[in-house]
Amino acid sequence: MSKLKTQHLRLAVAFVTVAAVVAQTTACGDDPSSAVDDVNEDASADAEALDTSVGADADTADADSDADASSPDDTVPQQEPPFWQSLTPLTAEVQENAVVGWDSELVIVGGFANGFAILDRVRAYNPSADAWRTLPSLPEQRHHVNAAAVGDHLYVLGGLSGFNFAAEADAWRLARDGTQWESVPSLPAARGSAATVVVDGEIWLLGGLSGGVVADVDVYSPSDRTWRPGPGLPEPRDHLVAAVVDGVIYAIGGRQGAIGSVEATVWRLQPGAEAWEIRTPMPTARGGCMAGVVDGAIIVVGGEGDSDAATGVFDNVELYDPESDSWTILPPMPTPRHGTGAWGFDGSLFVPGGADVEAFGAVTSFERLVLR
Repeated sequence: MSKLKTQHLRLAVAFVTVAAVVAQTTACGDDPSSAVDDVNEDASADAEALDTSVGADADTADADSDADASSPDDTVPQQEPPFWQSLTPLTAEVQENAVVGWDSELVIVGGFANGFAILDRVRAYNPSADAWRTLPSLPEQRHHVNAAAVGDHLYVLGGLSGFNFAAEADAWRLARDGTQWESVPSLPAARGSAATVVVDGEIWLLGGLSGGVVADVDVYSPSDRTWRPGPGLPEPRDHLVAAVVDGVIYAIGGRQGAIGSVEATVWRLQPGAEAWEIRTPMPTARGGCMAGVVDGAIIVVGGEGDSDAATGVFDNVELYDPESDSWTILPPMPTPRHGTGAWGFDGSLFVPGGADVEAFGAVTSFERLVLR
């Protein structure tokens, strides 16, 4: 690799180190300025070296150009993960929708359009082809949808309707090759804005809104079309996220009604357990965020209720390692958003749509976080 490229990489590492030092010393309650000064001295030295070497490298750049083109060591390096990548924008704005991974496709269900129209629209995205297809519309318009996929069926279980955010109990499923939705047993109690996960072929609804914020957990078994109660959450939550790693359910963040009543809690439910366990809290308390699993880690992105941001929307991206019960800070969202979902697939986290301001402000942004 050329000396110029090496110098650039050293500078990049130095500046990343500055950010890491600030984050670490601040988290410990220390004054980060002295640590930053030490790192800045190294960065300044590298900058001076780079400045003095640019002229010499520039003189030989033309002579080396042909060799560079054929030498793998001197080609421009690809960006190293983790990094964000913009994808083709959605054809229409959407927020407060569900996002479901159905085999190798991402499915967007319901939500609000820009202009506050409530949607019955269902669309599926194939990342390999970078193409969307339209699926049969929901029987009714829904937002804050509880949705999941089990085998060859996509399920919508409850959700909210209207501008009064009325909780609904109707439930439907769509076969992979189906042309219309069919009814399945309704929820035990109407509910929307729940976290929804699948464990061993069963769909779990955690918390949500049902005339108020609830801690209820209900489990639907598609095989025998029955509902049963699960262990209730330690506290009521809505607009929370959940994920499953190795059969263990994790419920993260959320709020208790008001947008600003954000929480950082992390709860774990082991298979067969009757009660949730408390784990290390998320670094940033937030609700309305999005989450997905990539290579056994849970990635939580965005959210709303950020009192320090003019938009009220978080750009934070944080990775939870269930094995070590620890969090790692990742690059922030290029387009901070809330009110959608995320899908972990093939080493990336896909985040379509959402809103870029607190409450309503649907967008067409579509980005993915590349992790490997």
